[in-house]
Amino acid sequence: MIQSILILINVSILVILSLIHFYWAFGGKSGVEGTIPERFKESFFNPENSVKNTIATLVVAFGLLVLAFIVSSNYLDLEYIIEASWTTIGTRAIGIVFLLRAIGDFNILGLFKKPSTSLFARNDTRLYVPLCFFIGVSCILITFLK
Repeated sequence: MIQSILILINVSILVILSLIHFYWAFGGKSGVEGTIPERFKESFFNPENSVKNTIATLVVAFGLLVLAFIVSSNYLDLEYIIEASWTTIGTRAIGIVFLLRAIGDFNILGLFKKPSTSLFARNDTRLYVPLCFFIGVSCILITFLK
């Protein structure tokens, strides 16, 4: 029961994040402020890089859908598409990646980032780190609740 709830929550979060990235890739502007560290904003929002940035955003959007599929395969019987052992390995790997993102690079993002008052740093502390930590821990927990 707990495993099913965690799977549903994680898949929902990953799909919603994917949809947000699709929205941004196709020109949406709402909510984009504060999602990129200030040191990268100039190059990301430069019109000369718009095609490259759109492709990068689409890669993230599709990648999040793949992660949602892998996590959902812990609940659904998708043995004909992905072997159960690969589902477990993939879900644990997703958990580890999100935990590493929550910990951060000890510089501009994550739990141990250098102090900053930027909008991205505030969003990272309030939203991104807790969300990544939740996804990371719950993905790993999902694999042990089988």
